[in-house]
Amino acid sequence: MEAFVLILLVIVVSIVIWLYSPQLQNYYKQRWGKPVIVKPPKAKPVEEPPKEEPPVVEPPVVEPPKEEPPVVEPPKEEPPVSEPPPARTPTLNVKFLGVYADKRAARALRHFLGTVTSFKEAVELIRKRGFKYMGLQWYRYGRGEVWADNEPRFKTYPKSTNFVLVDGLKWGGGMTNAVYEIPRIE
Repeated sequence: MEAFVLILLVIVVSIVIWLYSPQLQNYYKQRWGKPVIVKPPKAKPVEEPPKEEPPVVEPPVVEPPKEEPPVVEPPKEEPPVSEPPPARTPTLNVKFLGVYADKRAARALRHFLGTVTSFKEAVELIRKRGFKYMGLQWYRYGRGEVWADNEPRFKTYPKSTNFVLVDGLKWGGGMTNAVYEIPRIE
């Protein structure tokens, strides 16, 4: 019995709220009678201070500059121009093989070794695990993926131009590997 009274009370309260809602009142009066237009209260107009005109400033009188003889400075000796340093190449004895596409279903390099923050860290990881080929992929926010294999399966995949340069070294973009050969150090 108490549950019935509680349900009945909830229904009555819901109907009262529904009937006294201004939006619903307006809806039903539009449908069956004169519409009720609810107007927001009028805001008081803001009085603007009177505008003052800026004072008129006359430009100053500028006298023409006096001509002075130009001062000739002796030519400075510039240091000899040396050749620019060669493009950054890894000093870790690795060979870049190219950028190759990858597939989720059949990876070009089958072993995912994790993410690293630098090229040197990737090479050290590959050497530690004993792999011959390293693929760098998806460098974002200071980290990139390292993929590895001992077989050159990546050569059967199409070449790609989807890469980014990080400190002058190529990292593959999404679903592409920048592949390097890592010779073993004896």
